[in-house]
Formats: sequence, C-alpha cells, structure tokens
Amino acid sequence: MKKLLGIVVLGLLLSGNAYADSRKLLPNDRDVFSGEQFKENTHGKGNKRYPKHAWEIVSKKDGYPVRAGERSIKIQVRAGDCYTRYDCNSNRERIEFTTKYKSRGEWWYAWSIYFPKDHKNLAPIGTMMVQFKQDRKYGNSFDSPPYWSFENSVANGGNRIVEGYWIKNQVKVPAGAISRLLTDEEILGKWNDILVNVNWTKGENGFFKVWVNDKLKFNYTGPTKRNAPVRFKFGLYRYLVFNDNAPTQTIFYDEIRIGKSKQEVTKYLD
Repeated sequence: MKKLLGIVVLGLLLSGNAYADSRKLLPNDRDVFSGEQFKENTHGKGNKRYPKHAWEIVSKKDGYPVRAGERSIKIQVRAGDCYTRYDCNSNRERIEFTTKYKSRGEWWYAWSIYFPKDHKNLAPIGTMMVQFKQDRKYGNSFDSPPYWSFENSVANGGNRIVEGYWIKNQVKVPAGAISRLLTDEEILGKWNDILVNVNWTKGENGFFKVWVNDKLKFNYTGPTKRNAPVRFKFGLYRYLVFNDNAPTQTIFYDEIRIGKSKQEVTKYLD
C-alpha cells in the first residue's frame, strides 16, 4: 500500500513539474510567433511560474479574436499577479514574455494587438504592452527603464495620459518623450498591426521607425540604446499598482514576428 501511495505521489509531482516546464516556453506555433523562442519573464531564483489563467493559445473556431491564420494568444492579468520578488516588492503585476538579447544592427519587429471593447484604462496605474528592455548588468541605475515602450496609460511628466496607444523613448537625456500612435476609438475592439524597424546602436546613425496599419506614425533618428544589449518583451505589465483589487485586464496578440527584413515579419499577413 505504501509503495502504491508513493508511486501516486511521485506521479503527481512529475505531472506538476511537466506542466510547469511546458509553461516556461511558449510553443513554437508559427501561426502566432516566428523568429524567436519566447519564454515567460519569470527567470531568477525563487520566482514563480505563471498560472493557468495567465496565457492561452486560443482559436478562431472557438470565437476568439484572431488577426491571421487560426490562432492567437490571450493574456490576462488579475489582481495580485506578481511572480518575481522584484514585482511583488514594488507594486507591479505582469504577464510578460521575453526573447534573447540583441546588441547591434538592423532588425524588424511586428505584432498585432487587440484590446476588447470593454477594456478599462486603469490610470493612475501604468499599463505597458511592449518593451525593448536593456540588460541591467551593463548599465547604472538610470539604465533600469526600458529604452522603448508601448503603453496604454503612460506618464508624461507629473501627469498620466489615459487614452490610446503610445510609444515612449527613454534613450536620450532628458528621456521620457512620448508620441501617440492610436486613440481609444482606434484600439478598442479592433486589431492593429504594429511594425518596427530599428538599428540598435549608441551612435547617431541609429533609427527607430514605427508603422501602424501600414502608415508611418513615428520616425526617430539618433541613438537607439545605451551600453546594454536589448531584448523584446510583450504582454501586459501594470506598474504603480497601489490598489490591491485592480480589475482584471485581458488583451490578445497575434503575428508576433522578429527578423532581419520587412518581408520576413510581414509575409504571414499576405
């Protein structure tokens, strides 16, 4: 009897670990992703894996919004969703995925994003959807903010802008310049295609261009990074969360592509 019980317990432990391992890396589903292997942004000793509600590959046949093909990824953040010591100790909640670092050269990034019609802006809570984040090991404390971020509720000096979809530049000093890409009317209940072409460099020959639905909406020239290499992160990241009961938010992504040419990251939309 004890032997049987031991086998059952061992089986449960192994199945639990198998589930945890399967949630660490996003599946290689070319219907949704290409160019990189994405993993949960919960690396580090003592950090937790994301729970079942955090993300799910969903299907058009089940009634979920899909930009192209048959599937997309649903991401949901609920009150209390902090899975690293850093987040839990600094009033942050997130479900986010990350790639390897890139240090130099020209790259293309693409993603499509869908905010449901009932999406609630939670300002003064900040909400960030995409980061081009630097490696802290290579910089000082000023290097902590992402070089570039795409946000729904975004800080502008002492104020917080609560409408639309914005890009924020944290590279140059003084940093924090923002530009609006979409209004609330344009983001809610609709798919929007974002395309980025960037040359990662500390030099003045850098550039960062953003197209929204095939229209050039942002065109920056100059340094695009400082000392540290850069990684791409997407998801839903809430900061300045001083409300323990912040409402649940759900968003969808599709066509998340990284490559060395425009055709490489947009061909799946053709």
